[in-house]
Amino acid sequence: MSEIKLISFDFDLTLTKHKSAMVHFSHAHGVVDQVKQLEHEFIAGRITTHQFADASAAFFKNLSHDDIATKMADLVLIDDCLEVIEQIKSLGIQVIICSVGYRALIKPIAQKLNIEVFSGVDLAEQNQIYNGDLTGYFSEYNKITFVQRYALENNIELEQVMAVGDSATDVPLFNVVGKAVAFNANELAQKHAHHIVDGQSLKCLLPFIDL
Repeated sequence: MSEIKLISFDFDLTLTKHKSAMVHFSHAHGVVDQVKQLEHEFIAGRITTHQFADASAAFFKNLSHDDIATKMADLVLIDDCLEVIEQIKSLGIQVIICSVGYRALIKPIAQKLNIEVFSGVDLAEQNQIYNGDLTGYFSEYNKITFVQRYALENNIELEQVMAVGDSATDVPLFNVVGKAVAFNANELAQKHAHHIVDGQSLKCLLPFIDL
C-alpha cells in the first residue's frame, strides 16, 4: 500500500451527523416535504442525481450566499471533525470534499473546516444571489474525474488517495483509489470498500491512515 497523500471525504452523512445538508436546508427553508419525497425517490433508484438537481434547484431562488450560510450554520458535523481534519493536514496529507450535493450548501461548512477544494452541483447566480437555475451537474461518476484532476495537478497517484464515504454515490470512486473506507456506510458501499468502520467520531478513521 502506497503512502496516503490525499484524503477525499464524502460530505452528507460522512462529515455530517444525523442528516444530509439538503435535509437540514429543507427544515431551515420550509421545503421539508418536497425534499423528503425527492430523497425517497433517489434512494429507491427512481431518479438520478441529475433529476434530483433539476427538481430541487428552484428551492434556492432569490437566496444569497449569506442566506445559505445562515441556514447551514447549525448543521451538526460528525464528532471531532475539525480536529481530525487539522491533524490529517498537519501530517502533510491533503484533504478535499467530493460530494454530489450542492456546492452552495457545502461551501460555508468547507470554510469552517478550512477545506478549500470541494465538488458538487453548481447553481447559477448573479451578485451572489441564486436564481434557481443550474450551471452544472455532478454525478457519482464525476467524483472520479474530480479526484483524478486534483491528484494530477498535485502530483499524486490514485494509489495514494484514500476515499471516505457512506453510500452508492461513493462506489465508483472507491473502485479506483488505493484505499476506500466505508464510514457509517450502507451495505453497497461496504461491499466496495477496503475497510469498514462505524463510529460517532472522525477519530475512528485515524488507524486507517499511515501515521
